[in-house]
Amino acid sequence: CARESPHTGDESSPSWAAVHALFVRKKTERDMNTTEKLKNNVYSFNELDTMGQNAIQLRDAETLSLIQLSRASKLTKGEKPKPVAGDWKP
Repeated sequence: CARESPHTGDESSPSWAAVHALFVRKKTERDMNTTEKLKNNVYSFNELDTMGQNAIQLRDAETLSLIQLSRASKLTKGEKPKPVAGDWKP
């Protein structure tokens, strides 16, 4: 007994390949947008920390490198990370 395809044959519905291509294009656009924002020091230190944790989990060396450069640039310009709750030091 052959399995039926989930495709209904309705030509107005997009194919899986078209949906996948759109998803990949949107992800690439988002990644390029993130890269440009990292290069332009748009993100706060807190956002950089979160992105860094995600990049470590994903083993994304390129993003980690950009995060380090962004942090260094912010520190050079005199910006300082805002204290986070629980980071109190006497």
